This record gives sequence, structure tokens and C-alpha cells, in this order.
Amino acid sequence: MPEYISLMPEPGTPQYENMRRWMRQAYTDPRNVRFRREVNADLNNLGFLTQGGADPLPDVQDPVRSAVQINVTLLTSGPMDDEDQYMADVENALRKLKIETRNVIDVQITDVPETVMVLDAKHYQPGDHFQNPLNNE
Repeated sequence: MPEYISLMPEPGTPQYENMRRWMRQAYTDPRNVRFRREVNADLNNLGFLTQGGADPLPDVQDPVRSAVQINVTLLTSGPMDDEDQYMADVENALRKLKIETRNVIDVQITDVPETVMVLDAKHYQPGDHFQNPLNNE
């Protein structure tokens, strides 16, 4: 029979109250939308945070802002010496970008950069690499 280890502190201990206070604070932070959904979907967590309903959780409005998400692949010139620094530089540059009246409010780079071969500037037109990539092998 497998043994189960509970990470929950014993009720009545300072650790139990600290954990409960920390989780309630996390619940009331408007940014923690996913956390609130998970707590509200799990009766055990909800019971723990509300002490079985004796200490109700406050109503928190999820902040919503209209935005547009675009997935983009950037092709930049020149070699990449330090991948981490390069990605940080690209992220910082994109965060400062303004497109007409819209500000870039967040950036997520999902893939690590890779070195590719492209035609020289004299023979390159926008989109060439994506339509007809050169094979490095």
C-alpha cells in the first residue's frame, strides 16, 4: 500500500494559519485569475480558505483589458553570440514598441532562436526565407 505525504500543516499550528493567510492574500490579488478559478473549483481548498464557510472569501473582480495576440517569427541579420542576451534584447525592444495607437503590453518568446542561412540583402525580398528556406546541411 503506497504511503501519502500531506504537505498541509496541522490545523491550529502557526504554519497552518500562515499558509491560510498567504493563500487568501493570493486569492484577493486581482492578477491571480487562474488561482481563483482553481480554488473555486476545488471544494477542499475552498473549505480550507473559508474554514468551512465561517470566513467567506471576498468578491474579486477579474481585471479584463481588450488586447490582440499575434504570434510572430522575427528574422534578424547578423550572428548570435549570446543566446540569452539576444533574447533579452529582442524582448526589451518589442516591449518598447508602439504600433499606431497601440502599445505592446507583454511579450512572450516561445521558441529559442536558431541560426539560419538567408540570401544576401541584394537578393533578398521580405518573405523569401519563409517561402523558400535555405537548407544548412
